[in-house]
Amino acid sequence: MLALGLLVGLAFQGSRGLYETTEGRYAEVAREMVVSGNWLVPQLNFHPHWTKPPFAYWTMALGIKALGVNPWGARAANGLGLALLGGLVMRLGTLLRGRRHGVVAGLILVSSLFPMVTSAVISTDFMLALAEVATVVAYWQAVRAGAAGARRAERGWVALLWSAAGLAFLVKGPPSLLTPAAIVAHALLGRRRGWKVPRLRSAWGALGFAVIGLGWYAIVTTREPGLLNYYLGHEVYDRMATTTFDRNPQWYMPFLIYLLPLAAGLGVWLPVVTAALWRRWRDRGEGAGARRAAETGNPPPAGGSERAFLMLWLGLPLLVLSLVPSRLIFYIFPFFPVIVLAAAELLAADRYWSRHRRIERLAAAAAVVMLIAKGGAAWVPSGSDMTRIYHELAPHLRAGDRVVAVDEPRFYGLQFHLRGELERARLQRRKMTAPDLREVLATRDRRQRLVLVAATDRPLEAVVKETLGVAAIDQALPLDRDHQMLILRAAPEDSRHGSDSATTLATH
Repeated sequence: MLALGLLVGLAFQGSRGLYETTEGRYAEVAREMVVSGNWLVPQLNFHPHWTKPPFAYWTMALGIKALGVNPWGARAANGLGLALLGGLVMRLGTLLRGRRHGVVAGLILVSSLFPMVTSAVISTDFMLALAEVATVVAYWQAVRAGAAGARRAERGWVALLWSAAGLAFLVKGPPSLLTPAAIVAHALLGRRRGWKVPRLRSAWGALGFAVIGLGWYAIVTTREPGLLNYYLGHEVYDRMATTTFDRNPQWYMPFLIYLLPLAAGLGVWLPVVTAALWRRWRDRGEGAGARRAAETGNPPPAGGSERAFLMLWLGLPLLVLSLVPSRLIFYIFPFFPVIVLAAAELLAADRYWSRHRRIERLAAAAAVVMLIAKGGAAWVPSGSDMTRIYHELAPHLRAGDRVVAVDEPRFYGLQFHLRGELERARLQRRKMTAPDLREVLATRDRRQRLVLVAATDRPLEAVVKETLGVAAIDQALPLDRDHQMLILRAAPEDSRHGSDSATTLATH
């Protein structure tokens, strides 16, 4: 399972370019963290960038230090993390239902579509999933330790539970509290129903959560007046109660954004699990579960405590995320292991899939399909692929060129590849705080070439001809169907007088 996870996680991990806006922005923040040596304050354009805590940036920055300023470095941590997530899910499945169930769950996780896609995309959600699954594993370790009468071990696991929850809070802040909320709900329900559940109050756990989860927030909010209000107002209230971010606020979007990925995220495993579910439904009846257990050599289906926990762990976050008007597909990923564990239970108890080698062969086949899809994604053209634009632009660049993005406040992926050497100017977008393009043209150093990059609907040539004349233009060519490049030559005659003369000669 570990080898399969490493293969799926690392193969082709840097083949696809950095997509705007999220991937390019996260990668550029991580690059600036490495360049500046400031690992405490995330920065974009070397100004504080407070939208997310620093842990995910730290993992990306370590990859960049190890592998360089490229998509491989920026995504390396997620690639390694897929194998680690598979191991955690395997352990959780073992705690819930036994070793066979755990191994099947781990194999399904590392060879399913949703985990592969999420690990190949630069965001905070994959690291959040790692921390939250670690939190759940610690909880069930505590449950099993308590049931065995190992009170000291139980208290240790509870302390580790809250420390892992603190790490999740350092990854993404308040959204990470959905998993601890499900754990607390299960513990309260367990006490009412007489289940073996641990006491969640822990002084060491509270200390671990405070230091790991809240320590960074305490430092930066003390140093930066008004930052606490920004987090509570903009990052919490606006995301939860308003449509400020305009991220799929329509009432029907949870069905597409959350439920569809949860189902289709199994990829190749989906038809197999569906067939196993059909066989279970067909064979339903009193004693069917016991007969399947006897035939396959597996324990009977999970008890009420385990099932209730899985329902709470998926149902509570799904309800909250559906009610919040800011929605993105990867928000639901930290709870996808519930689907994996349910699928593993079906297959582990199914007559046909009771042979472990069949599961292993299917996992290997599913991994091959995932790798073909992952490698093929690098060949799919996209106007959001800043790495592709950089590779089209790079052969035309010379040392000392001044690169300016016109009417584009983002282009963070291009900025990442240019090692930060990217300026911005406005032409039609009046809300940009960048200088006007005509001002940049009029005040430029004529000894330096100017390389303008913009969307194809921007009238760059007309503005340059109007401001400097035809002779100023050295090259004009498309980078792809969505973007164009215009290079202004650095030459003594590239003055207004020289341009006018060249224009006059050209017309005669």
